[in-house]
Amino acid sequence: MAYSNIFLLNKSTGTISNANGRFELKVAPANATDTLGISYIGYKFTTIPIESLDTGILVVRLSSERIQIKEIVVKPLDPIYILTKAIERIPYNYDRKPALYSGFFRESTQQDNKNISLSEAVINIYKEPYTSQRFDQVKIFKGRKGSNTDEKEFIEFVVQGGLYNTLQLDIVKNLPTFLDAEYFPLYEYSIARIITHFERPTYTIEFDQREGVKYPCYRGKVYVDVETLAIVGHRSN
Repeated sequence: MAYSNIFLLNKSTGTISNANGRFELKVAPANATDTLGISYIGYKFTTIPIESLDTGILVVRLSSERIQIKEIVVKPLDPIYILTKAIERIPYNYDRKPALYSGFFRESTQQDNKNISLSEAVINIYKEPYTSQRFDQVKIFKGRKGSNTDEKEFIEFVVQGGLYNTLQLDIVKNLPTFLDAEYFPLYEYSIARIITHFERPTYTIEFDQREGVKYPCYRGKVYVDVETLAIVGHRSN
């Protein structure tokens, strides 16, 4: 069989067969008690003790294998339905107990590619459970702040950031409009594709402001685990 996998079961030594099904695998004398494994999709996994081989030429015959798969139900995918169910599953997919985290926070402000302020802090975060309506809390354990007014041009501007806004980036705890059923009519949703995220199938749902809507909305993607319907990430602007 072309491109079969051939390897030693107890070692990180192996190879694959060529287009004609031929292969060569050198086995050190120290591995003479090991076992040769041969695998190919659709065929039974075969093992051969190396000690039983009495020739340098080996012919392996694989037997086909039938695998019973579970019933598959094909149905249309409705992105709004998926997001609605994902929101309903929040109390089951995320922590229902409070948690305490420690972290490092850094925020810098630049003007014309020049640093004009820098803030750093070691922080403790008290994370409320996802079933709670209370806000998460943050405490500064130790911090420092510096500024470089010599490089600053004195113009009026507003900087939105800080520790509070960082906590607001948890879109599961603080649902933005694209995850709020009340604002669903303002958006166009579509399922772009299903990707693999940490070896799990994941919906990629794209969203954009519906044409004609005057209310400022987001545009981006949200990622939802296919099996658990957990919201695992997003990208938006």
